[in-house]
Amino acid sequence: MSRLAKIDIRIDTLEPVVISQKNNTTVLTNSADYISGSILRGMLAGMYIRKFGGGDRVHEDAAFQRLFLSSNVRFVDANPLAGGQRSFALPFSLMKEKVNGDVQDILFAKDSQKGYKGIKGYGIVSDGKICMAHVGKSVSLHMSRNLENERISGKSEEGHIFNYESIDAGQSFAGEIIGSKEALQEMSEKLFSEKECFVYIGRSKYSQYGRCRLSASGVQEVDYTGMIREAIDEKGLLALRADTPYLPEWQNVDAAASLQELADKLSDICPGMSFAVQGASVVSKQVTIANFVQVWNLKRAEEPALAAGTVFQLSCRSGEDKGWTDEAVEAVEQLLLGGMSRRSSEGFGQFRPWQQQDLKMGSGLENAPEAKPVFSAEMKKTVQHILLNRMKGEIRRLAADDAAKKCGSLSRHNHLFSRMEQEMLTVKAQSGTRKAFNQYMEACIRPGSPAEKNLKGISYGGHTLLEILQGNYKSPYAVNFSWQEILGKEIGALAKDVDFTLPEPESDELYYEYWLWFFRHARKQTIKAATGKGSVNNE
Repeated sequence: MSRLAKIDIRIDTLEPVVISQKNNTTVLTNSADYISGSILRGMLAGMYIRKFGGGDRVHEDAAFQRLFLSSNVRFVDANPLAGGQRSFALPFSLMKEKVNGDVQDILFAKDSQKGYKGIKGYGIVSDGKICMAHVGKSVSLHMSRNLENERISGKSEEGHIFNYESIDAGQSFAGEIIGSKEALQEMSEKLFSEKECFVYIGRSKYSQYGRCRLSASGVQEVDYTGMIREAIDEKGLLALRADTPYLPEWQNVDAAASLQELADKLSDICPGMSFAVQGASVVSKQVTIANFVQVWNLKRAEEPALAAGTVFQLSCRSGEDKGWTDEAVEAVEQLLLGGMSRRSSEGFGQFRPWQQQDLKMGSGLENAPEAKPVFSAEMKKTVQHILLNRMKGEIRRLAADDAAKKCGSLSRHNHLFSRMEQEMLTVKAQSGTRKAFNQYMEACIRPGSPAEKNLKGISYGGHTLLEILQGNYKSPYAVNFSWQEILGKEIGALAKDVDFTLPEPESDELYYEYWLWFFRHARKQTIKAATGKGSVNNE
């Protein structure tokens, strides 16, 4: 039996996203907490068509058929990220105590206790704690302007309004594509050659909603056999949870009868073995599946399904009573990953092992991607300009502080710093500002002159100001310099996002800024010192 493989898919919302779901109101469109496998498949099929063409006849493309229209590939729901992991619909059997948060799983509990209520939503289990995933949402009011004159006037003549509930920008979702290694390798080569790409999903994606960033992992082999064996209890019962909604072949009122179809499929795969759903163990809810198919411009007929979060136990028997053999475990794995229901290519009917464990409620986890802003070329230029100006401002501040500490006692020599300020303004027009100014200092500061005496009277870390200005030592601000310490540890990542190279401390641009403003403030300090208002620290 060939082992299936998977590609992990990550979707980051860059704009609010409306994933409409069925509700009973006419003025509010609710958004789901996840991105369905149907949407994921449609989104990637659209990418394929934009890249390779085909239009309305793309279904005749052999590669398109293999990747999107066959049972070789399954597109599994993208659920919210929690703690860096793909969350899952928590089993309906999980209950928490209303006061202290204790958790019990009624799938395994002999006697359910009073004072407990069900746990709803998506989450992960980490270190024995259930951590809930959070999906941020907002509601926006819109006017209905369908007629041409309404669009021109910017209002609805009949006052029709509606509301969109949308998933906020800055949310992350993780899904999977499961299939044969060969099929996934082909998909990876055709669609995921770039590290990431941008897509639009959901409603109103041609206006203010729907822009997302999509990234994919490489092809990975999947092995759930160990998890399956760990989930088999001492009675030989395997607990399974529905990771996605389950659409049975036949509509049964009884959930156990619908799930028995899975057991029958396993019995057909493994001759001589009998699988059965433990009817008393089923904990489920029903959900209605409703989809809009864009290429048809029609709604698909609504279908009842068992919701994600349904749990049950499965037994395995053979004529020799061998229980769960390796063959049986591998058959379950293939059926879990391959999908156990109709429309499996859209991710329906995905089940995963679920085992008994001692659980507590943990803290909720925010669903937010790593800071990864997307900038247009014009925005990059703007941010680069802002960063450079901020850096110059910090350099000027350092220069002002140093001048106040070092030059307050030179009360009669403000003309010295005026000369240097003017010379610095002159050399800015030349290439190699620092080198030109160093040469000026060597040539124009005469030995034994008052300028030399005063410049030697100011020291930084054991070096005189004259030696520094002649280029023999680093400028004071450049010693142990770090942009991260000055502007914050995020500055490196931000600079990378906007293609900005952080300037070296003694680059001509920063050297010019520091010493120009040092000389200006030094001149002011000497004037203050002459009036008795200055202060100095020449050490």
